[in-house]
Amino acid sequence: MSAPITLERLLVDPSGFDLPTASPLQLAVTRAADGRPIGADLTDDEVRRHFGCERSQLGLVAPVLMVIVAGVRGGKSFLAACAAVKGCLTADLSRTKRHEIPRFAIIAPTVDNAEATFRLLVGAMQASPKLSRLIVGEPTADTLMLRRPDGRTVEIVVVAASRGAVTVRSRWLVGFVLDEVALFGSEPTGAVINAEELLRGAETRLVPGAQGWLISSPYGPQGLLWELYKAHFGTPGRVVVVHAPTRAMNPSFPAEQVDAIRAREPDVAAREYDAAWVDAAEAFFHGPSIDAAVRASPLVRPPVTGGRYVAAWDAGTRGNSWTLVVARNLEPSGREPRIELPCAMQWTGSKTKPLDPEATIKEIGAVLAPYGVREVLSDSWSADALGALAKRYGFAVREWAGASRTDRKHEMYRGVGVLLSSGRLELPDHPVLKNDLKLVRRKATANGVAIDLPKTPDGRHCDFAPAVVLAAFFAERTPARGGYAPGVMLGGASRTWVDAWSDEARRPDAFNF
Repeated sequence: MSAPITLERLLVDPSGFDLPTASPLQLAVTRAADGRPIGADLTDDEVRRHFGCERSQLGLVAPVLMVIVAGVRGGKSFLAACAAVKGCLTADLSRTKRHEIPRFAIIAPTVDNAEATFRLLVGAMQASPKLSRLIVGEPTADTLMLRRPDGRTVEIVVVAASRGAVTVRSRWLVGFVLDEVALFGSEPTGAVINAEELLRGAETRLVPGAQGWLISSPYGPQGLLWELYKAHFGTPGRVVVVHAPTRAMNPSFPAEQVDAIRAREPDVAAREYDAAWVDAAEAFFHGPSIDAAVRASPLVRPPVTGGRYVAAWDAGTRGNSWTLVVARNLEPSGREPRIELPCAMQWTGSKTKPLDPEATIKEIGAVLAPYGVREVLSDSWSADALGALAKRYGFAVREWAGASRTDRKHEMYRGVGVLLSSGRLELPDHPVLKNDLKLVRRKATANGVAIDLPKTPDGRHCDFAPAVVLAAFFAERTPARGGYAPGVMLGGASRTWVDAWSDEARRPDAFNF
């Protein structure tokens, strides 16, 4: 590579990383990082969308920090690897002593995260006839030694994040990558190992001409990545921030895969593929929709002849309330259902005076009997023991195994959210139930969007919410006509459902218990 070494050449040249299909956004990122005009590969709208500014504002100076707010599978590891090689070959070492060995540090929340980029880099260098000649000795699991054309030796290393950023303060740096920086702890939260301190430690050790890269999917509008985005997106200079959704960076990534995830988990798709700032914790259910769903009276509706009722509980004996919810589909099967909750009750114990499970179940049995309910849906908490007690009082406990699966649980909560927002769920005027639903949060995590049931001052955990969701979700899928027929507990009450479901509900995968 006799011509000047640029990120673009390293990325696309056959003697470099040999990616001739680099996308317009990838090319623009490499040029902006080198302080060069980004060219005309992107439209003006695309430039504003991805850089937040006009084309003329880019390429005026090479930034010290490149911040890539990235979707997954967009080629960010390729960019990081190219940045490592360029930093090793072009950083100014004139102020360092000949015996010193500066390094390029790849830092990630876990060694596995960092090693993925490192392995890609090593493989690409070894595959290139020109780059492979720069390698000194055999690469180890975490270190690659290079000899520059000027004879100086540098190394590329995988560095574990550490308290006080000690591991990046020990050497001069020809560059660094903070990979998945949004997953590091944050200084304001008191995290011992945090992104802010790592950045300070690494940035202050950069030699002239060196560059730091922060590459990550966003995990909610907080932390270092968010602060850099707020401060510098649209105002390129010493820091350039790029918003890089998956298919903008890598148009070959299957659109149908993105669409499938978006249909099932819109928040996950927004964060992982669109690189959107999904709020880490926001209300799961729309508060005004909850208020609009409340009936004026009565608090408890008596059972009606021929009605089919579904019941669910969220059991708890110490602090957490034991909640019970009965639901009913008001419309005939085949029409858009409207769900009512005729009955919602709770029993609350404490650490010093816990509920007696059998006494509570006896009371619940008396509540359920007029509604003709023979089974109660439950999560897995003590389901077998509670089921044995329930048999004594005329009903069975049916464990919903999907409660332990985040995707199924999220699907149910989202389904009930749709019922609320469309005005198809009627709630009793129960102040604790309403408050519990309003407190449910969706929280962005590294593994997706989690459902958070915050603890209230009285020690409860939104205890009505799981019971409401279970009862309403399955009531929507239960035919409105007909009652429980004799002999419906075929094969054991704890593992069966009523025998009068619609054909749709009879499908083996309809409920995936």
